[in-house]
Amino acid sequence: MNLEEKAISPDSPNDRYTGNHSHPHWSFDIEFVAYQRFDNKYDLFIFANEFLNEEFEKYRVDNFHIFIKTLNSRDEMENICDEVMIKLGDDFRVVPYYREKNSRIICGRIVTYLKSINSMGMYLHSDNNDWELKIRKKDFDNASKIVKSNI
Repeated sequence: MNLEEKAISPDSPNDRYTGNHSHPHWSFDIEFVAYQRFDNKYDLFIFANEFLNEEFEKYRVDNFHIFIKTLNSRDEMENICDEVMIKLGDDFRVVPYYREKNSRIICGRIVTYLKSINSMGMYLHSDNNDWELKIRKKDFDNASKIVKSNI
């Protein structure tokens, strides 16, 4: 993966992007987005308003986009996203943190707190009114300020 290329912010007025964009099918850990260019290539970005690490931050083009690479087609996206996740490491993986039966009060408090400190990558889902909250491993310490993990 070559991070030496530079891109422009997809949110700035420009004539580079068509307005079409794609996300990888599995983008749970980090949000990736590829914006289609008029030359039918795609510029792949990480969408994050938080600091990731020095290697990626030097390619930040605005408050929300970190440029990764220009792709010749969307078919390249999955492999490049896998490479990025390897470079970011396990701390950015989303894993189960808390389960709650017949309620989501505690899960809601955790989500509210994490959002208040700009954490991303949280997923709350229910199976027959049993709730499970998944968060990134890097957010475990902050979530434990509300309640310790029960998973």
